[in-house]
Amino acid sequence: SHCGSIRFAKGPCKRGSRGKTTAMGQACCAQACEPPEARQSAKLAAAPGPIERQVIFLKELRALWSMPQESIDAYFAANEVMGQDKITCRAEEDMVIDWYNVLNHFCALGNVEKMYIAPVLDAAAGNQENQRLFEEHMSRMLCAGIGKSVLDLGCGKGRIANEVATYSGARVVGLNYDKS
Repeated sequence: SHCGSIRFAKGPCKRGSRGKTTAMGQACCAQACEPPEARQSAKLAAAPGPIERQVIFLKELRALWSMPQESIDAYFAANEVMGQDKITCRAEEDMVIDWYNVLNHFCALGNVEKMYIAPVLDAAAGNQENQRLFEEHMSRMLCAGIGKSVLDLGCGKGRIANEVATYSGARVVGLNYDKS
């Protein structure tokens, strides 16, 4: 295990070498080591159970059902902008917000917590587990840890930021364009 480590040219920092240097004189990251079991048990406690999942499903279904027609129309109109390489004006920015305002409900309805497909780090695991593995890897690469801060720009509802904070113990600040 390389808990609390980051890879450098000469290999990873070793467990317990926090604050020391590698053979190349580079500082090891300050991430605190905690056993994977502690992180996993904290993770399991935060995961919604079947009843909570049903409540979320019904809440999101109700939100979509009662959504004004103009919001649905704005979502479909925004699809054109979402296919562009670049947003060029305020009106297009507003269309992106309109798109996410509807898409977030569909994602929550389908139990899609994060809007990205993770690289496959474990071929036997599904996308959600690979997302978690990728976010832990990213945390190590950023040297996120206790006493450190991480800025998540475009955090959405903060699910990735929460995973990074849970795994690393870092203080994570998320900024998102959409006020909701």
